[in-house]
Amino acid sequence: MPEIIPNTLKDALSFISKNKQEIINGVYDLKIKEEWIRAIDDQTLSFLAKYCLSSAMVLSSSNITPKHILEELSKKDEDDIEINENIAGNLNTPLSTLKSLASHYLPSVREKVAANPNTPTEALINLSKDSKTEIREKVAANPNTPTEILINLSKDNFSSVKAIVAANPNTPVEILSEFSKDSYYRIREGIAKNINTPPNILKVLSMDSDNSIRKAVAENLNTPVDVLKTLKEDEWSSVSSAAWNNPNCPKPVRCFIATAVYGSPISNQVSILIKFRDTLLIKNYFGRLFIYFYNFVSPSIARIIAESEFLKSTIRCFLKPVITVIKKINENQNLFLK
Repeated sequence: MPEIIPNTLKDALSFISKNKQEIINGVYDLKIKEEWIRAIDDQTLSFLAKYCLSSAMVLSSSNITPKHILEELSKKDEDDIEINENIAGNLNTPLSTLKSLASHYLPSVREKVAANPNTPTEALINLSKDSKTEIREKVAANPNTPTEILINLSKDNFSSVKAIVAANPNTPVEILSEFSKDSYYRIREGIAKNINTPPNILKVLSMDSDNSIRKAVAENLNTPVDVLKTLKEDEWSSVSSAAWNNPNCPKPVRCFIATAVYGSPISNQVSILIKFRDTLLIKNYFGRLFIYFYNFVSPSIARIIAESEFLKSTIRCFLKPVITVIKKINENQNLFLK
C-alpha cells in the first residue's frame, strides 16, 4: 500500500477525515511526524496505531507517546519485531507492559526490556535468569538493577556478564574486591571504570600489567592523587595522557615555550625540561629567578611560536643540544630522569 507523508499536521488530519474508510481497508498507510503526537487527540492516535503501520512505528519509538497507546500497540502487534522492540525500550512504556514483554518469545524484545531503566524489579529478576547471555548482560548493565540481582549475576557462568557487573555502580564493594583479583582482564577493567570503586582497589589495579586497565584507572574520578602522579609517568602514552587529563591530577606549572615547540605538554622532550627545572634549577637562587622570569614572559612568547613552523624548527635545533646535556648530567648523577 502507498505510504502517505503529509507536510503538516493539518494536512494529516484532513487526509484521515476524507479517507478514513480507505485507511481502514488498507488502501493507504499514513505516516505522522513525532512532533505532532502531543497535538493529536487520543482517539486519532489510537486509530493511527491500529490501522497505519508507518505511524505505529513512529508512536512505538517516541517517548512522548501516551502510555495507553503504547499498551494498545503491544497487544495489537505481538508478532511485529520492530514495534515490540521499540515499545520494550521506550522510557514511557507502562510498567505492566514491560513486565509482560519481559516474557516475550522474541529474545531481541526481552533484551530491550532488560536494558530499559524503568523495568520493574520483578521483571529484572526473571530476565537475570534468561538463557540468553546477551539478556543477562543487559540486566547487569542496567543502572537500576538492584544489588541482590547483581550479586547473583556475579556468579554467572559467563565472564562477559561478570565484567559488566563489575562496571555497574550498584555492585557491592565486596564483589568488586573479589573481582579485582580475577584473571579475566575485562572484569578487572570493569572495576577500574566503575565510578564507585574505592581508592584502595583502584590503587591495586593501577599496577596491573594490562595497559587498558591502568588507563581506566587513570580516567576514574575516584583515583587518588598519588596514584595519578605515578600513572602520569606510565610507559604507555595512552595511560599517561589519561592521568594527565584527569581533573583530580595536580597540574605542574607548564613549560610554555617547550610545549609550543614540541606540540604536547607530555612529550618526552618537554618532560625532560620540566623535570630538570623542578629537580635542579629550583634548588638554587639564580635558578628560581630564571624560572620566575620565564613563567612571566613565556606565555605570550609561546603563542607567537605556536603559529610559526620556522620558529618551532629553529628553537628545536637550539634545544636539542640542551636536552642532550641535561641527559648527560642525569647519567652522571642519576637525579631525575628515571
